[in-house]
Amino acid sequence: MTVWPMSGAGNTFAVIDNRTTAIPLATISAITPSLCDRTSISLRAAEGVLVLQRMDDHSFIGDFLNPDGSYGAMCGNGGRCIVRFAVARGCTPRNDGTMDFVLSGESYHAQIIDADNVAIRFAAPRSVQAYAAGALHGVSAALVVVDVNSDHAVVRASDLQIAPEEFRSFDLAALALPIRHHAAFPRGVNVNVYMIDADGVIQLRTFERGVEAETGACGTGALSTAVTAVMHGECGKAVRIQPPSGRVLQVAILDSNEGMILQGDALFDAPPTEFNIDTRTYQ
Repeated sequence: MTVWPMSGAGNTFAVIDNRTTAIPLATISAITPSLCDRTSISLRAAEGVLVLQRMDDHSFIGDFLNPDGSYGAMCGNGGRCIVRFAVARGCTPRNDGTMDFVLSGESYHAQIIDADNVAIRFAAPRSVQAYAAGALHGVSAALVVVDVNSDHAVVRASDLQIAPEEFRSFDLAALALPIRHHAAFPRGVNVNVYMIDADGVIQLRTFERGVEAETGACGTGALSTAVTAVMHGECGKAVRIQPPSGRVLQVAILDSNEGMILQGDALFDAPPTEFNIDTRTYQ
């Protein structure tokens, strides 16, 4: 099996072209923890696996899996990476740079901005639910839960009395775990904490479900955080978001409930690597 290391805004992925091998998704799910383990292959630790399943002239179908093998949710940065991967494998954008794709069963519209940057248009959030401080048992922080085909709890650093100079160093896991596994969220939830710096850039940290750790970036977390910041009147509808990787994402919230756009880099990090495993043992 050939695996391509990619990253989107610092979110790292192992990418597979499954069009000819046709390995069942359940089998890929079973080997995903090994694919994401930095000790197994010459990839740095991956925060997800992307699978290209089918491709036509201007469109393709793919899947995203978390490092624990779970699947079904959207990954914004992964979506941008698999768009660039599909183009590299022969999927041709239209003359205006656009293409359509399905990832984890949902349809999206993408645009190739330049050699390194990809934008994806998302539908408006499925739901936005605000919880006052103390409304959830065992959670003292106020939070907003946003469903962008991936569930995200968003917390303001200012509500936690976290000073700007402490933002990148406070214990995110200690804050996130009670929310991540809270009974109010039976599917589990990603947890984001943000602050807005003096330049108006949203500084963001994300504890990701499935990874069970802080990640270098999170695209759907960036979307959910932008929605929350706009709801609080803290920024305009076009905003720059800086994750721990330092590789900035751009989010635009469109008028009239027409959705959102996530834009940022999607890069090949290294040459492809052969991953030697007998997939028959997982079938």
